[in-house]
Amino acid sequence: MCIRDRGDGAGSSDSIPDLISALSGSRVGERLGQDGLHVVLAAGILGASLVASIVVSLTAAWGLGELAGYRRSLENSPEEAPWFYGCYAGLLVVGAGFTLSDLPKVGLNIAIQMMNAALLPIVLGFLFVLAVGMENKE
Repeated sequence: MCIRDRGDGAGSSDSIPDLISALSGSRVGERLGQDGLHVVLAAGILGASLVASIVVSLTAAWGLGELAGYRRSLENSPEEAPWFYGCYAGLLVVGAGFTLSDLPKVGLNIAIQMMNAALLPIVLGFLFVLAVGMENKE
């Protein structure tokens, strides 16, 4: 299914209403209706964002724990690993602050993706060096 034809054969959607109107003619859209499609789309976006926030904050808390040398596992209780859970909770609060702020979300997302594209070759280079080093030890 093509959401909208731009003339180059690729589908695109500029907004949620575009997506809803494109899905309205499908079998799912006929069964759910406009309101049902809105609810399903909102639930999908909410679920994806919750999973992403958990993964990113846990990864950052684990990475900081690895760097600082403190316990960093969900297997440990908050009493056993207070720095890990504190860092995790702090990162969730910072993320919620960004989300609730008046910052331009689309521009921020584009800037983060550009930074990711710029830093990814460096990370891959380090991973390659680590892999070669581990291979030489065996």
